[in-house]
This record gives sequence, C-alpha cells and structure tokens, in this order.
Amino acid sequence: MTTPEDARHHRLGELLVERRIQLAHSFYERRAFAAATGLNERLLLDVENAKRPRFKAKTKAELEDAYQLARGSIDRFLDGRTDSLEPLPEQDAAEVETVRRLDGEDRPIGRLSPEERAIVLAYRQFRSQEPSGGAQERGA
Repeated sequence: MTTPEDARHHRLGELLVERRIQLAHSFYERRAFAAATGLNERLLLDVENAKRPRFKAKTKAELEDAYQLARGSIDRFLDGRTDSLEPLPEQDAAEVETVRRLDGEDRPIGRLSPEERAIVLAYRQFRSQEPSGGAQERGA
C-alpha cells in the first residue's frame, strides 16, 4: 500500500529528474550530472527513484545546490506546502558553484556568469572521463 508520504517521495524523484535535464541536456545521463556536481551517483539514483526517504540536512542542502533549488525547497515539497520544487532565481544560481578541495570539502568559487559556469561544468565532465592510467597512458 502506497502512503501519501511515499507518493510525495516518488513525485520528488520525478521532479528532480526533470530538473536535472532542464539544467543541461548533457545531464540526461545521471553519471554526467554526478561528475559535474561531485555528488555520489548512487545517492542520486536512490533519491530520484525514491529509494531513500530520509536525508540528513547536509544531504538536502547538497541536493538543493546541485539541482539549483532554493534552500528548503525539498522540505517544503515533501511537507506538502508546495506542489513543485523552487528553482533558484537566476542571480542566485551563479553563487552555488563550488570546487572540491583536496581534503574532500567543497568551497564556493564565487559568483559566475552562465558562460563561466558552463566552462566549469564542461571541465569537470572532461576530468571525470579521463582514463585513470595517468602517466602510463601519456607515454611517460
């Protein structure tokens, strides 16, 4: 038996998939989105397929940043206070880009133009597709 809460989680997953593809056509592939945002692909799979009904606050914040949603949008949707997810206003979307530091923590890059954001995402995707052999494959 499906509960209203289960239905909300399924609908959340559908909305997140729609949002992911809306952000960039290349994000049709979940793997590309995971690589570009630094999120774990399994986490994305679980959330988008409603396999993970509860998240830590930090995870929700990371999801909202990755999907460029207003802070608290996921909670408002799951609580039934809204019937859709709230995208960031365009000027705020430029502020959520981050880079992964060597210690694994993310830090803000700062305000980016849409063109700069596209360059960062393309670079991340390029780096994620590089062969793991490194020096051997370069002939060193």
